[in-house]
Amino acid sequence: MKKGMDLQLFAEESPETIETEVIDTTERTTETETEPNKETETLETKLKELEDREKAFKVKETEFALKTELTKANLPTELTKYLKIDKGQDLKAFVKDLGKIINNLKLEGAYVPTDKNTQTDLITKKQFKEMGYAERLNLYNTNPSLYAALSK
Repeated sequence: MKKGMDLQLFAEESPETIETEVIDTTERTTETETEPNKETETLETKLKELEDREKAFKVKETEFALKTELTKANLPTELTKYLKIDKGQDLKAFVKDLGKIINNLKLEGAYVPTDKNTQTDLITKKQFKEMGYAERLNLYNTNPSLYAALSK
């Protein structure tokens, strides 16, 4: 019975009344639809911010671990600015290999003296006193600084 009464009331209403009711309901639905969209947008921006923070944290964490390993290997920690570590890469092995490379470079460019002291150049004062004139003259000609140090 109620349905029949609603239909009868609906048929009795004028078209202008029906039109205003439809407009009112559509305005209400658009208002309610925009509110969740705003909430969704704010949640999406917050999610994006959190993801960015997480990425920055992971980068800092990797840099700290790299600095720690470089310190253990007696390598300069300033290298962390220039080194890129992949996610699956073993950090300790990476630093060990890097240390080998750097040490080899240091050795290649290192100064190598040409006049090395040999065992024959090491003469004690006692041996110098026991030397004859010819041996002392030879020492004076070959190594004058040693001769000067021993003759004092």
